[in-house]
Amino acid sequence: MFTLFNFYIFNINYFKFPEVNLALSLHSPTQKLRIQIVPKSKSYSVGKLIKALHYHIFKTNRKVFIEYICIGNINCSMELQHKLGIIFQRFKREKILINLIPYNFTSIGEKYKFEKPNNAQLKQFKKTIISYKLFCSIRRSTISGQDIKGACGQLIVQKKKRNFNREINFQGFSLSIIGGIAFIFGIYTFWNLNVVSYHRNC
Repeated sequence: MFTLFNFYIFNINYFKFPEVNLALSLHSPTQKLRIQIVPKSKSYSVGKLIKALHYHIFKTNRKVFIEYICIGNINCSMELQHKLGIIFQRFKREKILINLIPYNFTSIGEKYKFEKPNNAQLKQFKKTIISYKLFCSIRRSTISGQDIKGACGQLIVQKKKRNFNREINFQGFSLSIIGGIAFIFGIYTFWNLNVVSYHRNC
């Protein structure tokens, strides 16, 4: 499955990847809210994404998976449910599968007070999407991968600061410097020997 993060769909070589299935991480049917959830999506509006999905299905005739992380107090309202349904009802029913993924705890989510959806919200969301004659499933999150912020339903970007004296193998760093010096010395020696040889030949 080919997951879409940075949006390069129009550059996919469909002859090279004829069996590719596309998964689009959408998380909101409106651009304003989507930017809040996925800041990197500023360049790729919801409108552009939908247009590209039409193109992709036209080129491949394959199903597209719409990934939607449900944050209970952010993107699960009835209004947003219906907006999502309206967007995708324009597609052929068998070409779209909407995956509702319950939000999984992260420290970033705690900062913005994200909440997990309850079962009632998820069931209602699924019911609403199905009312638009669309396929919809609820992907139950697990705890697997939570320790590395890689569990299903975890939205997170972290920057790790590295301290050369503490976190990076300092001996390895020293060896790389020694190796570089040795390499330079080797080139210098090789050059000198060639120069000497050249003068002798002359």
